[in-house]
Amino acid sequence: MELLLDTHIILWSVTDDPRLTAEAKRYIQNPENQIYYSIVSMWEVAIKYMAKKNMPISGREFLAWCEDAGYKKLPLDDRHVCALETLQHKEGAVAHNDPFDRMLLAQAKGDAMILLTHDSKFKSWEEPYYFLV
Repeated sequence: MELLLDTHIILWSVTDDPRLTAEAKRYIQNPENQIYYSIVSMWEVAIKYMAKKNMPISGREFLAWCEDAGYKKLPLDDRHVCALETLQHKEGAVAHNDPFDRMLLAQAKGDAMILLTHDSKFKSWEEPYYFLV
């Protein structure tokens, strides 16, 4: 299975944070799964690091961590931007407006991957391309 990791899942996995669930660890450590990180996550980390928004590492350090962990890089492509325009919210649900999360979900949808996340706000999406752990 091809799994795209949400930014916080990556940060938790490479720092062995106790918030990373055993279920998430099983998915990440399963040798049959291909694990991806998005350039969008690197962008998010860099912006938050520069703004001093509770981000302990730079984008460059994030990249090094992902490469050391053996994660594959998912660049941002036009198919992802097109998929962004097709994302559907559940009727009556409060919109999940985080632009980085939207783009990660669009990348997962555009490449038929599963976005592994711990963010319950994803429940507002009417999309099968994410999995809460």
